[in-house]
Amino acid sequence: MSKQLSIAVLEEEIKHYDEVFEVDFVGRNGESYVVKIHPYFKPEKVSATLREAGDFFNKAKEEKLVVPEFEQEDLIMFFIVKQFTNLKFTRSKKAKKVYSEFKIAINTPLFAEIVKAFPDESLEAVYKRMYEIQEKTQEFQEKYVKQAEEVFAEMKTKNKEIFAPKSE
Repeated sequence: MSKQLSIAVLEEEIKHYDEVFEVDFVGRNGESYVVKIHPYFKPEKVSATLREAGDFFNKAKEEKLVVPEFEQEDLIMFFIVKQFTNLKFTRSKKAKKVYSEFKIAINTPLFAEIVKAFPDESLEAVYKRMYEIQEKTQEFQEKYVKQAEEVFAEMKTKNKEIFAPKSE
């Protein structure tokens, strides 16, 4: 016999999102650093990560910052590291400053090591959510384009005199 699902049970189900572990890294200077990592990603934080990335790309467009397409996936990983570690980043919202930090981070071996510390299933959750959003966006665009075409066709039918070619 099945039990009734309750919030208390759901609360137990999400406790793993609160887990944190520390990873030691040694820099080129021989100094040891500790980075706290949240290995499991809450869906709400996945959404926040993607929003932050989207905001960055919008700001980059506004600031006329050209971000090569081949760097876009690495930028997503950069925002994952920002969201799910205690690594300190600028608070600046300027795309040029964020992009500058990205270029520094992406070129360091320590950044690659931090990325490797995340479980694959957590990283997959971000990309899965990103692709779901893209699919839904495309579905909505196709739906609204079709609706607009139907409205326009109806307008042409009802208002033939307006849409008729003018003879000179």
